[in-house]
Amino acid sequence: MICLLLSSCGGGSSSSNASDNLITNGNWSIAASSKTSGLKLDIGGSLVQSGTSVTGIVHITNSACFNYLSDDVQLSGSFVDNTLTLTSTAIRNQIVTITTTGTGNDMSGTYSITGGCADGDYGTLTAVYAPPITGTWTSTYTDTGATVTAVATLTQAPTADAHGRFPLTGTFVFAGSPCSTGGTIVSSTSSAVWGDRVTAAVTTNDVNGNQGALNYVATATSNSTNTANPAMMSGGFQVTAGVCEGDSPFLQFSKQ
Repeated sequence: MICLLLSSCGGGSSSSNASDNLITNGNWSIAASSKTSGLKLDIGGSLVQSGTSVTGIVHITNSACFNYLSDDVQLSGSFVDNTLTLTSTAIRNQIVTITTTGTGNDMSGTYSITGGCADGDYGTLTAVYAPPITGTWTSTYTDTGATVTAVATLTQAPTADAHGRFPLTGTFVFAGSPCSTGGTIVSSTSSAVWGDRVTAAVTTNDVNGNQGALNYVATATSNSTNTANPAMMSGGFQVTAGVCEGDSPFLQFSKQ
C-alpha cells in the first residue's frame, strides 16, 4: 500500500519544482539603442504577468515614428525560462518585437520593427523594473538668484491607467523661493510616471497670494537591486503662470 501511495503520481516532478519565471509587475524602463539610426530610444510603461502570459502598454520616446504621448504601444507575449518575448499591435503599420533574457527585474536583449515609418529598425536594449517613486524627495537649487530648498512628497499609483502610465499625486514645498511657497499636483494625464519619465502639472501658491502654475519634467534613476535607494530625479520646472512665469530652473532631487 505504501508503495502504491508513493507511486500514485507516476514518479513525475511535483509543482513545487516549477521554475519561478515571474517578472515584477509594474512600471518598466527600457533603454534601446538603434543599430540603423544610432538613436537612443526610451521605452516605458506597464508590464503585467499572469501565468506565463505578459501584457502591457508602453510609450516610445526619441523616435520620429512614434508619438511618445499619444501612441499607446500595446504589447503581449510570454515569460518562460527567463526569456521574455513581446510583440506589439500595429501603430500606423509598425509592429515592435522584443526578446530579452534575464531575471524578473533586469533583462537584456534585442528589438526589431517591421512595417510603416520605422520599418527595418532594430537594435539592442536593456529592460529594468522601475520601483515606485513614492516618498519624500529634497533638492536645493537656484532660482532668480535665490537659493531654494524644495521638498516633494510624492505618491505613485500602484497600478497603471488605461494608457500604461502610473498616476502621480503629491505636493511641493519651497523654502526661500522668490516665486511661491509650494504647490499641489493636479490630477491629469500630465501627472504620471512611465518608465524613467516623471511629469507633473502643479498649481502653486505664489508669494503674492495668487495662484500660479508650473510643469515638472524629470528623469528618475534607481538601482534595480535596491528598490528603495539610491534614487534621484533630474529635470526642471517650467513656470507657466504666476510671479516667476517663464522661469525654468534645473533641479536634482534625492530621495530621503
